[in-house]
Amino acid sequence: MNHVVLDITNINAQIGDKVLIPISPLNVSSKVRREYILSEGNK
Repeated sequence: MNHVVLDITNINAQIGDKVLIPISPLNVSSKVRREYILSEGNK
């Protein structure tokens, strides 16, 4: 099981906000579903 803890102190974040965390797919278990989102510069 994987866990991520982020400190959002002094960040204007609300419940339901999207969070994008850049991470190499090589460091993530193959059991985790992949979802790739193209940024505006890569479309």
